Amino acid sequence: MGSTILHEPIEGVVLSYHRMSTPGFAVSTKGIGEGVKLNYCVSGRLEVSMADGHTMFMAPGDLSVETSTAWDFSFPCAFYEGVEMFLHRSSLARPPEFFAACGVDLNEIAAHLRAGRIRNWTRAAAPEESRLFRELIPGAGDFEHARLRLTIPLLLLRIAGSGAPRRESESAIYSRRQVDIAKRAEALLTDDISRRRSIAEVASLLGVRPTTLKGYFKGVYGVCISDYLLDVRMSRAEKLLKHGDSPVADIAHAVGYANVGKFCEAFRRKFGMTPLKYRFQTRSAAHA
Repeated sequence: MGSTILHEPIEGVVLSYHRMSTPGFAVSTKGIGEGVKLNYCVSGRLEVSMADGHTMFMAPGDLSVETSTAWDFSFPCAFYEGVEMFLHRSSLARPPEFFAACGVDLNEIAAHLRAGRIRNWTRAAAPEESRLFRELIPGAGDFEHARLRLTIPLLLLRIAGSGAPRRESESAIYSRRQVDIAKRAEALLTDDISRRRSIAEVASLLGVRPTTLKGYFKGVYGVCISDYLLDVRMSRAEKLLKHGDSPVADIAHAVGYANVGKFCEAFRRKFGMTPLKYRFQTRSAAHA
């Protein structure tokens, strides 16, 4: 399932380090509207359904700021590693003396993070922001507590200096309708991968333009439709080669390739060898 490590190096500031191996779970984070939560995705992919009807997506290297309630957490890659910092309402009402000693106005920072009407937002973290977030990952050492305490104000200052996106459209946040369209498209495209449906056909079935569908799909799944389908086809082909005896031509047709040569070339680019060589090597390794 996974694990979570919690720290409270500064009163009212809670750090969480998550390593999850699960499709997701549902939980209410009621009360977060009275605080501020910052997330950083180290690996995997995170999907968060918010109480305001929107869904937020994060890919590796993304950071987010949330000030409304999250209800459902999903991990489209079936795993997730991330760092979370929560500024409790108490720390905003009465900022810990540590921040004042560092010359940091915590409420001014919070105001920059919650700029305008955008309550939740995501963006790619700048290199220095990524470095500081990674400094918050638990590690061995006699000075870990001091390191965490010193890193927190530096990270908050850095993110507040860059601020929130100017427009909500700049964040990877989508309405329930937009997410539903992307997921229905994924189901239509992968239900029978031996059949190649065009993006225009699927878009027409869902009542949207092809460019709109492409945008929703990439926002939800993190990659364009063609790359996603290529991974699905190659993953299926790999399993058929490893665990079955079907001829390569039959496997090519089963994963949507009418031309066996094109299938073999796509497989070689993905796995670094031809399908027959892959089958031979995996079988040999299994019997070694």
